[in-house]
Amino acid sequence: MRGLVVGMVLVLATGVAADPKPGRSADDLIDWIEKTTATITSLEVVYEQELKIEDAEQESATLLESTLQTERKGGVLRSRRETKMTTRQKCKKPGCTLTPPEMTGTSIEINDGEYGYLYRLGDSTAAKRPTGGKDPLNPLELPKNMRAAFVASNGKAPEYVKRIPDINVAGGRAYGLAMNLDNNNASFYFAHASGILVKNTTTSTTDGKTVTVTSVAKRVDVGKRIAADRFKLPTDITAK
Repeated sequence: MRGLVVGMVLVLATGVAADPKPGRSADDLIDWIEKTTATITSLEVVYEQELKIEDAEQESATLLESTLQTERKGGVLRSRRETKMTTRQKCKKPGCTLTPPEMTGTSIEINDGEYGYLYRLGDSTAAKRPTGGKDPLNPLELPKNMRAAFVASNGKAPEYVKRIPDINVAGGRAYGLAMNLDNNNASFYFAHASGILVKNTTTSTTDGKTVTVTSVAKRVDVGKRIAADRFKLPTDITAK
C-alpha cells in the first residue's frame, strides 16, 4: 500500500527505536514497524478524519471521530473501535439528489481475536464472521487478519470508504492504522507513535469528484492498559 509517511518515535520496553525519516516510502515504514513493534502489548489511538467531496452538483463533508483500543495477550489480539460519524451536505443546483445519503450515528466494532463483531448502535442485531470471511454488512471481502469496513448507522458503508482495516498483529507484526479511500487515490498511513500529533491532508480528483481527506491523530498512547469491561458486549445487542 502506498500512502503518506510520517516520522515518529516509538519508545519500547527494549529501548528507543530509530526515527524513520519523513519522505520514506510506505514500504520502508512497514519494514520499520515490523522490526520495532514486536513488544507492543497495548495501544490507544484517538483520531479524527474529515472527508470532503465536491462535484458540480453538491458538496459533502463527513467527520469521523474515533477511539481505537487494542491489546495483545498470549499472541491473541483484541480490539475495540468506537466511531461517531456526522455528515453534512449541500446542493449546488436546485433539485439535485444528495449522494451518498446523509449518515449520522455511532458504530462500535469489537474484535475478540477469533471473530470480528460489527455493531450498529441501537440495533438489535449484530454480525459475526470468522477471520477472513465476508462482511455480511458490506459485500467487500477482506483479506485474512484485516478487520471489518466501517459500518454507518444505516448499515452501509459509503462508496468512497473502501475499507478501514484494524490493527494487524499477525506473526508478531503491528502495521498500525491504514485507510484506503476512493480506490487508493487518497490514502494515509499512520503507525505507532509516542506523544506525536500527526496531521495529514490528501486530495484527489476522479470522474469530476474532488475528495479531500484530513486526518489528525489527536492522542496515541503506547502501553496503555485497557480495562476488560471495555470489551464486553453491549447488553442491547445480541450476536448471532
